Amino acid sequence: MARDDRRDGREQGRDDRGRRVRPRHDARDVQRVEGEAGAGRSCRRRRHERGDEALHRGSEGFRRNALSDPRHRAAGGGLSRRLQDGVARRCPRGGREVRAHRTGRRVGSGRPSRFGAGVTREVTGAPLAAEAVANRSPAVPGSLWDGASAAGSPRAEPDVAIPHVVAWNLTRRCNLACAHCYISAGSWHADGDELDTAACFRVIDQILETSPSPLLILSGGEPLVRSDLEEIAAYAAERGATVTVGTNGTGLTDERIASLKAAGVQGVALSVDSLDSRYHDRFRHGEGALEDTLAAVDRLAEHRLDFLIQFTVTRGNRDELDAIAAWADAKGAVCLNVYFLVETGRGEGMRGLAPEENDEIVARLAELQRDYRGRLMIRSKCQPQLMRHVYERDPDSPLLNYRTRCPCGVQYCRITPEGKVTPCPYMPEVAGDLAEASFGEIWREATVFRLLREGEPGGKCGRCEYRALCGGCRARAYAVDGDLLGPDSSCAYEPAPGIAPAIEPRQPVTYGSAVERELPWSAEAATRLNAIPSFVRGVVSERVEKFARERGHAEVTVDVMTEVRRAMPVDFSKRIPFFARSRRSAGRGEKR
Repeated sequence: MARDDRRDGREQGRDDRGRRVRPRHDARDVQRVEGEAGAGRSCRRRRHERGDEALHRGSEGFRRNALSDPRHRAAGGGLSRRLQDGVARRCPRGGREVRAHRTGRRVGSGRPSRFGAGVTREVTGAPLAAEAVANRSPAVPGSLWDGASAAGSPRAEPDVAIPHVVAWNLTRRCNLACAHCYISAGSWHADGDELDTAACFRVIDQILETSPSPLLILSGGEPLVRSDLEEIAAYAAERGATVTVGTNGTGLTDERIASLKAAGVQGVALSVDSLDSRYHDRFRHGEGALEDTLAAVDRLAEHRLDFLIQFTVTRGNRDELDAIAAWADAKGAVCLNVYFLVETGRGEGMRGLAPEENDEIVARLAELQRDYRGRLMIRSKCQPQLMRHVYERDPDSPLLNYRTRCPCGVQYCRITPEGKVTPCPYMPEVAGDLAEASFGEIWREATVFRLLREGEPGGKCGRCEYRALCGGCRARAYAVDGDLLGPDSSCAYEPAPGIAPAIEPRQPVTYGSAVERELPWSAEAATRLNAIPSFVRGVVSERVEKFARERGHAEVTVDVMTEVRRAMPVDFSKRIPFFARSRRSAGRGEKR
């Protein structure tokens, strides 16, 4: 039988039990992709489906632990059992780390400790039980936290630990079922476990108390399935957040784009995994998906609503990287984000690229970001090794001005549809439940966040000379070994033995909302500056004042900001709207 399951009227095939029939995925990318419907589905596949759903959703709604698997949650903001296992496996003894079970039983030896002398003194030659490591307070002298700080510079000072970017999965419902989806989204999910509109408003208030002008990314699942999406976006935008929406694009009609723009949405991220519909539609399990998304790109350009392209690189589409970059540039995209698989959610069944393959692709990305500079930003996601290649190939890149290490838990976090807070979308370790504590309390006090901020990566990531620029992906270390501070297994680079001096950013600009003004700003110019997302406000202030001083201006005014905009290599007036207008006047449905 067939049912109308798409907004565009196309029929979506289903079997006689009402389950959607999807084609087999490209075997080069997925080891265990079988039909999601039909009686031929293997028991192993059904077990994984149930496991994914239980892992991410839980059985009793957002007022209980949404991530019901005890490996991924802990009471009172402590570390989960799985993370305790990963952290406590490294217990220093005699200059080496001793792997220990949660009970303290040694099970083997490992690499040199990253925690330094503080922990070594406390262990006194014996393996340390997991609970004795994982549940320490940062205030306890000689604890894990002191040892981590002694091993290297802290990840962030207390006044820098602000959630500048919050990714919010508003729903698990989706009209597609992408092979790599970290949240295992699909059409079979119900809306009963999602935070309702009023609860979302309360969460937004709590976020803004902690970070006055964050970048708020509203995604899913497919966020367009929520009829209150515009209400949520408008509530956040009117109170100072910069709001963007992440979507597969299949439901972006002209009317919906105008509605999002009127709500104050500043940009839209669309997923395009190939310009070949045979690959894209198979990867995302939706016939005609690419056609709909490409049409949405054209509509966004017509409405002059900023958009960026999300591209997940696999063995099946890696040869399209150059073509995707050229296409995104031609269409007027602000940015091309190239994602590398983190094996979590439905992506747990995929085979990621080998480290050598990753290295080759990242090297090409370093060249592309140089070639498209001033026209299209090109960035890697979940692959901070890009910084090593940029350092080697493009020493003038502005990327080298920043501390670009993995931001999860330091400047970035994720909220699940049920109201759980995790360090990032690819890391299901629950830091806290918004039904039990406020966002600010979770952000400031959760043990997993403190570990990410004050700990230093171990293994080769901890001794690599690029650790200040890169540091590896924390979500991948967690997915592979259950250790937030473990080495990133996707990296092919092998640093020399010993701990090399760290290569520091050329001009170590720290993301943050603190602004030290050296010139007076007019009231209107200051208002526009404060409308900028907090994580780039200091950088923008510095650049504008430098421009003003070089041209002999004694004060930063709106006219000076306009001059800055005109002096840019391309017209970024729509891409950086705070140079031209305030947020409140932006996007009330009119075309710019």
